[in-house]
Amino acid sequence: GGMSAEVERTHATGVAELIKAAPEPARVWVLGPGEAEAPGLEEGTRRVLCGAIAACNAGGAAAPESGEWEVTLQRKAAGKIGLVLATTADARGGLPVRSIRPDTLIADHNAAKPALALKEGDRIMAVNGQETWHGIVDVMKDPTVASFQIRAARG
Repeated sequence: GGMSAEVERTHATGVAELIKAAPEPARVWVLGPGEAEAPGLEEGTRRVLCGAIAACNAGGAAAPESGEWEVTLQRKAAGKIGLVLATTADARGGLPVRSIRPDTLIADHNAAKPALALKEGDRIMAVNGQETWHGIVDVMKDPTVASFQIRAARG
């Protein structure tokens, strides 16, 4: 909307606080640049959040050197995720990424948002809440799943 750049920046830094302040059941789904669904947040707050996410994306929010981050992918027609995962969990938790196939959802995400790219050696902690190899593979193979919420870890 008609927010000044300064207000946008303030909001970008306030995203984490907004999310923390949200009522307990509220989950914030980042759908794309400047889009968010936050059930349980009132409209004004939701709009601020969307602006903040847009500002973060524009400013290149980055995956941490070590720690966790989330990636949301929308499935395109017949689109494959493209993640090749180890079948056994890493001692630190999560399934290590063995490779990423070209021309897939992850490859597209990596090209579009290099700062949030998933790389070989990163660990996949969960996909749509599933944490086991079988659970994750089932979700990735399910053609009825429209979007993937991936929790990844590095370091």
